Amino acid sequence: MAKTSALTASPNAPVLLQSLATSNNAPEKFLPASLSSFVGRHREIKAICALVRREEVRLLTLTGPGGVGKTRLAIEAAARLRENYADGAGFVALAGITDPNLVIPAVAQALGIPEADERAALPRLKTFLSRRQVLLVLDNVEHLVAAGPSLTDLLASCPSLSMVVTSRRAIGVYGEHVFRVPPLTLARVGTAADSEELEHPEAIQLFIERARSAVADFEIDDANRDAIVTICRQLDGLPLAIELAAARLAILPPSVLASRLTRRLPLLTGGPRDAPKRLQTMRDAIAWSYDLLSAAEQACFRRLSVCVGGFSLEAAEVIISGDVGRAPAANAPADPPTPLTAIMSLVRGSFLHLHPSPAGESRFLMLETIREYGLEQLATLDEEDAAHGAHAAYFLDLAEQAGAYLWGSEQAEWLDRLEEEQGNLRAALLWSVEGDPDTALRLAGALWPFWRLRFHAREGHAWLERALAAAPAAATPARSTALLGSGTLAWAQGDYARAEQQLTEALNLAEEREDGVHIAHLRLALGRLAWDKGELERARAWFDEALARFQGGKNQHGIAMCVHGLALVAYKLGAYANAAELFNEALAVWKELGYPWGLTCCIPGHLADVARRQGHHRRAATLYRQSLALNWQQKDRENITWNLIGLAAVAAARGDFERVARLLGAASAVREAIDAPLMPDERADYDLAAAGARATLGGEAFDAAWAEGRALAVADVVTAEVRLPDAAEATDAATSTLPGPPEEALTAREAQILRLVVAGWRDKEIADELFISHRTVQTHMGRLFRKLKARSRTAAAAAAVQRGLV
Repeated sequence: MAKTSALTASPNAPVLLQSLATSNNAPEKFLPASLSSFVGRHREIKAICALVRREEVRLLTLTGPGGVGKTRLAIEAAARLRENYADGAGFVALAGITDPNLVIPAVAQALGIPEADERAALPRLKTFLSRRQVLLVLDNVEHLVAAGPSLTDLLASCPSLSMVVTSRRAIGVYGEHVFRVPPLTLARVGTAADSEELEHPEAIQLFIERARSAVADFEIDDANRDAIVTICRQLDGLPLAIELAAARLAILPPSVLASRLTRRLPLLTGGPRDAPKRLQTMRDAIAWSYDLLSAAEQACFRRLSVCVGGFSLEAAEVIISGDVGRAPAANAPADPPTPLTAIMSLVRGSFLHLHPSPAGESRFLMLETIREYGLEQLATLDEEDAAHGAHAAYFLDLAEQAGAYLWGSEQAEWLDRLEEEQGNLRAALLWSVEGDPDTALRLAGALWPFWRLRFHAREGHAWLERALAAAPAAATPARSTALLGSGTLAWAQGDYARAEQQLTEALNLAEEREDGVHIAHLRLALGRLAWDKGELERARAWFDEALARFQGGKNQHGIAMCVHGLALVAYKLGAYANAAELFNEALAVWKELGYPWGLTCCIPGHLADVARRQGHHRRAATLYRQSLALNWQQKDRENITWNLIGLAAVAAARGDFERVARLLGAASAVREAIDAPLMPDERADYDLAAAGARATLGGEAFDAAWAEGRALAVADVVTAEVRLPDAAEATDAATSTLPGPPEEALTAREAQILRLVVAGWRDKEIADELFISHRTVQTHMGRLFRKLKARSRTAAAAAAVQRGLV
C-alpha cells in the first residue's frame, strides 16, 4: 500500500471538485457546520458581505485578537455569500500548518485535488480554478503570512476566485483589504425599526446563550443582570472569553464569577476538548499571537501593557525607550524598533487598535484581557519597576507641562487632555505612591488644578492625602504645592477645618523658604476660604496681602484673582456698584490673558448676581444664561448648578414657581453627580427659592416639579435655558457692558461652525458632521478668530454667546 502524504486528500476533506462538476451538490456542505448558535454580528456581516461583493475586493482579511470570533464570522459570511458563487464556497483550516510553503498544497488538498505536492500544487490550482467562480475561506493565516505572494499569484490567475482570510495580523500584500473584527457590543445599537436588533447587547446575548449550555434553565433577571453586565465588560466583549466564563456558571453564580474576574486569565480555562489548544484557555489564545512577535516587539508590548485607557505615540516613545532621565531596562532589546514601527507591528498583530482621540491625534488602546497577559509577562521577566517608572515619569512630565496652560487661553484643551489620560494618571499615582513617593507628591501636586476645575475633588483629595503621607515631611516646594492642592480640594468639599489646617501648614512652609509666589497663592486661597465661612474682614485682609505680592511680581492672573476676591467681599457687604466695578476690572485682565474661567464662569455669573440683587431681573437672567452656555462649553458642572440656582431665584422673583422647582431639581441632580456640596452662598439662595416655591405650590406640587427637573438630562436643561430669552431680555442684554457685535458679519457656514464650537465640538467632529475637510474647518476657524478678535476657541465661544451670535 502506498504511503499517504500529510497533504494527501483524506476521505473527510471537503471535496469541492464534486460540487464544481455536479450541480446537484450544494456548496454549503463544504463549510463547517456549527454546533452552537451564531449571535449578533449583524453590522459586521453586512459590512463583510458588501465588501466581498465589490468587484475590486478579492482578498479580504479579517483581523482581530485571539478569541474575537474571526473564524465564526468568516464562516457565517461565506454561508450568506455562497449564492453569489456558482461553483461553491470552501473552508481551509491552516492552524496546523507551520511552513508557509505548505499553504497552497493545503488549499489544494481541501479542494480534493489529488497528488497536490508542494511543486505541483500551484499550477494545478490555477488550472482548476481559472474558469470557476469560487469563494475560499482560509482560516488562521497569522503565522503563515510569508505565503501571501503565492495567494496573490493564485488570485491573479483565477479572475473569479475570491478569498476571505482570518488572521491576527494583516498579510501585507498588494490588493489586500483589511476588516478589523471588533469585540461584541456591550450596549444596544441601532433603532427599534432594525429587525436585527437583539433584545440584549451582543455580548450579553452570547453569555446567556452559552450559559444555558452549563445551566439549562438559566435566565437573565433583576437579581443577576448587573453581575452579567460587569462580567461582559470585564472581558472586553471577547466571544471566547465570554464563552469560557459562561461555562463556569455550572459551579459559580454570576455575582461570584464577577468578583473573581479581577484576575481574568486564571479563570478563563476549560474550553472544549475538541477545540484547538490555543482556544482552550484565553491565555493560550493570547500566547499564540505573542509567540509570533519578534523578541523586540514582545519587549515593546510588555512595556506598553502598563498603560491604562490607551496612550499616544509620544507616550509610547518614552515608555518603550525608558527615557525621561531613566536608563533603559536590563531586559530592553539592544536594538529596539522605533516606537512607530513597534506599534505598527502590534496593531497588525491585534495587540493594539487605533482609537481616534477627541483632539484628532492618534491614540492606541489595548484590550484589558490582553493587557493582563502583558503584565504577567512583565512580572515574569522582572521588568515591572522599569516599565512603571518610565510610565510615571512621562505622565509626571505631562502633568507639570499642563500646569503652564491651565490658567490661560489653552485651559480647555489641556483639561481635556488630562481627562483623557485619567486612567494612566491613576496608574502612575498608584505605582509611585508605593514605589517612588517623591514622584507621587509632585504628580499629585501638579494635578490638583485639574481635579478642581473638572471637579474630581474627592478623588483628587484622596490621592493628595496618600502622597503627602508617603513622602518625607520636608519643607520642599513639592510638599507646599501638594498641601495647597489638598487644602483647596478639602474646601471644595466643604471640609473647612481640614482646608484651613493644610493651607496654614503650606503657608508656614512657604514662608520658611521665603517663596513669594507660593505665599501669594496660599493667602489668596485662605482669603476665599474665609469668604465662604462668612469672615469678610479676614477675607479682605488675605486678598489685600496676596494682591500686594502679585503686584510686586507683576503676576496679572494673580492680580485678577485677588481683585475678583475683593469684588466678592464687596458683593457680600451689599456694595453692589463697587462689586460690579471690581468684577469688570478682573474681567478686563482675563480678557487680555484669554483665561476661560474668568471669561466663561466667574464674570457673567457674578455680574448676574449683582444685577439680581439690584432688582434687574431681566439683565440677570440674560447674564446667567450666557454664563450657563459658556460653562457647558467648558464642562464645568459645578458652575452650571450655580447658574441654575440663579435662574431659579430670578424665576421666583417673577412668580414662576413651577419653573423654580424644576431648576432646583436639576441643580440638585448635577451637584449629586459631581459629589459636591453647595457652597454656603449657593445654599442660601437655593433654600430661599425652594421655601418660596414650596409655600406657594404646596409640598406635593413642589416635589413633583422638583423630581421632574431632577430627572432631566443636564444637556436638555442647559439647551432649554440658553434658548429661552425673550425679546425684552435680548433688548436688556444690548445695554450691558459686554462687548458689542463684531464689525464683520459672519457667513452662514461660519455661524454654523461657531454654534458647534460653542457646543464643545472639535475640528474633526465638525468636519465629519458638515461633510467638509479638516483643513476647511481650520480655515473657517481662522476667519472666526479674526472676526471675533479671539485668540482661542474658548474666547471665540465666549464672544459668540455674549454677542448673541448663537
